[in-house]
Amino acid sequence: ISQAGKLEGFFQQTFKRPLPIAVFGQGAIHNRWNLDHRNAMDVSLHPDGAEGRALIDFMRQNGIPFSAFRGAIPGVATGPHIHVGRPSHRY
Repeated sequence: ISQAGKLEGFFQQTFKRPLPIAVFGQGAIHNRWNLDHRNAMDVSLHPDGAEGRALIDFMRQNGIPFSAFRGAIPGVATGPHIHVGRPSHRY
């Protein structure tokens, strides 16, 4: 989450629109699934799309941890998105 501004700036400058953040920090779905998501955010981009690939490349170049989800995984991911931050652990 500390790198959110850097990611938002990169995305805005590159794609001329705001970074599509679905959840910043802990959200209702994370509470329901007992996931600690306090230090992470989810971005509503498919990791294989042009915007998703560009964001992933930027995070790799800047040492920002992430996970890419290409589809739904019961109890883990509701659908395609990019999780920014270290993996969320169950509590």
